[in-house]
Order: sequence, then structure tokens, then C-alpha cells
Amino acid sequence: MLSLQEGLHPELIETRYGWHIVYVDQRIEGKQLPYEHVKPQIRQYLSESVTRRAFRQYLQVLAAETGVTGVDLELPDSPLMQ
Repeated sequence: MLSLQEGLHPELIETRYGWHIVYVDQRIEGKQLPYEHVKPQIRQYLSESVTRRAFRQYLQVLAAETGVTGVDLELPDSPLMQ
């Protein structure tokens, strides 16, 4: 979708939320930022990612121990914890 040109896209675009009519008002080319500028955001993203994964694994263990069924936590069936 990032490669769309300005104007009305000639075809409908399907996403997980449904079908969309897309009109691009304006395109502004981005630029690569220096690492030192984005370092705090990268650190926060990685920290949150690890926390979410650990929380999902913890919930998966709790669900298995209590016999809860029908819960899909999108984790591989592996005995290894990361």
C-alpha cells in the first residue's frame, strides 16, 4: 500500500477489516533517521515486545494448568519458554 500513487486507486483493497476504497491525497517521501534519534523508540518497542511474549506464555501455562480450552494465544506448541 505504500507504493500507491496520488489519486483514486483503481481497485478495491482488501484488509483484515474488509474492503476499502482508497484515495491518496498527498505523498511525502520519507527519509532514514539516524540511529541515535530513534534509539529510545527501538528500545521501547523491543521491551514491550518481550513483555507481551512473556505475558502470553504465562497465560498459556496458566490456561494449560487449569484446563481452560478454546483459548488461542498464537504461540507455537513448544515446551521451551523464551
